[in-house]
Amino acid sequence: MHAFDAIIPFLSKRMEKQGSAILFGSHERIPIKKESFQPVVPVVARLVFVDSGCGCILSGPDVCVEFVRLYACFYDSNVRVDRELNEFFLVVLALQKGLDLAYEVVLFDSGGVEKEKFSFDANDPVLCFGGRRAEPSAVASHVRKLLELRFVEELCGKSNSGDIIVRDGDLEARGEAMELVLRSLRVSAQKRGVVVLGLSKTSRLCTDLGASALVVLRNIAPVGSWSYYAGGALAFVKLHPGSKYVFRCDVMPFDRDLLPKAWSALSANSADPAFLGYPYGLMDADKFAQVAKDELSQLRARFAVMSKEMFSSVEASLDAHNLLNSF
Repeated sequence: MHAFDAIIPFLSKRMEKQGSAILFGSHERIPIKKESFQPVVPVVARLVFVDSGCGCILSGPDVCVEFVRLYACFYDSNVRVDRELNEFFLVVLALQKGLDLAYEVVLFDSGGVEKEKFSFDANDPVLCFGGRRAEPSAVASHVRKLLELRFVEELCGKSNSGDIIVRDGDLEARGEAMELVLRSLRVSAQKRGVVVLGLSKTSRLCTDLGASALVVLRNIAPVGSWSYYAGGALAFVKLHPGSKYVFRCDVMPFDRDLLPKAWSALSANSADPAFLGYPYGLMDADKFAQVAKDELSQLRARFAVMSKEMFSSVEASLDAHNLLNSF
């Protein structure tokens, strides 16, 4: 197309910019300087990898029911030695609150026993998008992350000093409830001497000139495996010399002196050719945490039969678009 003759050079010129700092959070600026790169040498250690999976059983403008699976796998000398699984159901319901709405979230275990409740304002800025009221699915996603961070804290209590726990995803707290959980996690990890990391497969972080932070670091990085850490709660890592991937890695600032060992352990676990440079333990966790389509279909079918499809009209308010896409 002729438009590409103009768009490609336009993008190429604009994307030459780099910047002098990475923007993180609301106000933090992480300086870009070559001396912050450090080589990473693979060394085996005890690692715990954590991930979660979910499947939507019922979704409407006022309700959401999800099946959630939390999974952890334990590795010693790069051999899986144990694993742990937690499964439950999240029910999100819209309720009247004054002249507006709120959401109640009820957590049930796999046996149907009510375990816990949460409540959120429908206009909580942490959950809203574009100034609109939060949708039930956004509330469910928020609670899933909260529960996953709490699961990491439980694993800290079962770990030994020097162990490394890696969550698939960041360690940022959004909202008061999540900040309380993350604060408790920090205390538990420091008390037990456990290093907690959050490794993200993707990152939207940019520099002060609007360039991709990962691309800028990759362009100025030394050859081989490396870590980039300038202090604070954020780092970046390339875990295998032959990998083209750089990952965001959230850290606990008090672990500063222990981080080189943690990244060396991750590097030793990141030599699988299926995804070179990405920890095999996280691939393992992703595989077993996933709620497969067949499994979700069975859950949805069972729910429909046992409820005598009394909620079919709820989903009809949202699924017309999906029906059109199927033609």
